[in-house]
Amino acid sequence: MHILFATHNKNKVMEINSMMTNGLKLLSLSDVGMHTEIPETGKTIKENSFLKAKAANEFLKTQNKQMSVFADDSGLEVIALSAAPGVNSARYAGEERDDEKNNRKLLLELKNITKRNARFVTIITLLINEEIFFFEGEIKGTEIKGPVAVEASEKYPRIANLASMVV
Repeated sequence: MHILFATHNKNKVMEINSMMTNGLKLLSLSDVGMHTEIPETGKTIKENSFLKAKAANEFLKTQNKQMSVFADDSGLEVIALSAAPGVNSARYAGEERDDEKNNRKLLLELKNITKRNARFVTIITLLINEEIFFFEGEIKGTEIKGPVAVEASEKYPRIANLASMVV
């Protein structure tokens, strides 16, 4: 059974496929012929996750294909910054998705803040036969001191860089 993962990130798809059992296999957007990026226009991480799943599902309909759809969105939420960067984590310092600039901007905004609790949130949307399921996971951190020297995963370079700030 195939499930469409609303991403173009082949490494992400390969990693998750390596954990799949019972004959389940994830396909990427490219695998089904969708080569455009899905706009992330939601105001929340959950909304972006849903928008990706919905867009992928609509594309499948135009191709007369039917399968379950899986999408995710993630972000770093700093309590002292009213959950920022949150949904804007990847583009916090600008549209170009520059991890180094995002880190610098976040640290500058935290310069005079002593309580730096944060959490990294991922929300997954799963569409099965037009039924919608949401799953949320989080990693809590206690203090953001600065970028930490960690091996950035080839599979999740933006996520690894943002999550590395949670110490």
